[in-house]
Amino acid sequence: MVNLGFYPGKNLPDVRLQATRLDRVLEGAALLLWILGCVTAVYCLVNVPDSELQKKALVSLGVSTLLMGLMAYSSYAPIRQFNFPFRVTERTVVVQYRLATRLCRVFNIVLGLMFLTVSLAGVGHSLDLNKGLTLVAAPAMVLAFVGYWGLAYKYK
Repeated sequence: MVNLGFYPGKNLPDVRLQATRLDRVLEGAALLLWILGCVTAVYCLVNVPDSELQKKALVSLGVSTLLMGLMAYSSYAPIRQFNFPFRVTERTVVVQYRLATRLCRVFNIVLGLMFLTVSLAGVGHSLDLNKGLTLVAAPAMVLAFVGYWGLAYKYK
């Protein structure tokens, strides 16, 4: 269940949307960030002698794979599994559903960026790089959510 608001999509008509080029680019960016995070986490597991960092790398690899998999599923979930912030009518159902699935894809990119940040910290890269990526990822998630709410209100 993707809970973005108070109005459930259970009684709405079943909508099937074809993924656009933008959707594919967003999915590719998330996949690329996840692959880069996996490579650095595996590098940390193999080459870093500190067992504490190896445990953190293994946990971050498992948690990020689970979370990113759930977000990838959410971007293809049926409309009845979404709760929308505003009442959705048959006239606005396609726009609202597309906005919600794109929000899931953007969140997946931000999760990939956070995973890459954690993985790079385990390998021992510069703290300035890690702080910079973290300072980008957290506001990006808030900005994406606020942007989604603004667009959902505009097209309600």
